[in-house]
Amino acid sequence: MSASVERCGDRTAPVRDPAALARLLQLHDSQFPVGAFAHSNGLETYAQAGIDASDLRDLLGSQLAFGWGRLDLSGWVQAWNEPCAHALDRLGAEMSAWKPIPALRSSSLRLGARTAKLTARLWPDLEDLRALEHPHQAIVCGAVARRVGLPLRDGVLAFAYATMGSSLNAATRCMPLSPERAQEIAVELTPEVVRAATRAADDPHANFWSSVPGADLAAHAQARLTTRLFQS
Repeated sequence: MSASVERCGDRTAPVRDPAALARLLQLHDSQFPVGAFAHSNGLETYAQAGIDASDLRDLLGSQLAFGWGRLDLSGWVQAWNEPCAHALDRLGAEMSAWKPIPALRSSSLRLGARTAKLTARLWPDLEDLRALEHPHQAIVCGAVARRVGLPLRDGVLAFAYATMGSSLNAATRCMPLSPERAQEIAVELTPEVVRAATRAADDPHANFWSSVPGADLAAHAQARLTTRLFQS
């Protein structure tokens, strides 16, 4: 298949092509080797402060309502809607401005660059994404999804769920949280994940912002922790 050919059809339609469903599962599998496991985006700061599972749920709920659930999901949708390189670079520059914390901005760019490199290896028609000046992960993933034939709403929902899952996975490694309790939190937050993905899909421009100063400060402080498990 030529990955540059748009085979999405109706952007609101669910995935019905088995091959497209397999690509969606592959791109959002926790084993997809782009290095997401090395980043907690400030969660380690909270863990060392002694937060519990209830606090973690509230923190992730805030991110969905006011943080990456706005900025990154809306960036994903805009990248799906306008996958040309010029539009993606313009979008990436704006996303960089919305990520004032160096560690968060850097991790987003590194993960996106790795995603662009790997997907170009899997689908050579995506090679041009490696030349992006601001390859934020959400932007690269949205552009890749459009080009390999994933419907918008399924794709952004999968990205949202994978982003939450990455945080929960990090939490099981840096705080006393069992994998079973992490899955309970995932179930509890699923309606909020769906709400955030739907909101971004419905109006990505109005929701392209972020306002989680506490989480931003925690991410900035993480670089100065005495002991660390994560890069950011």
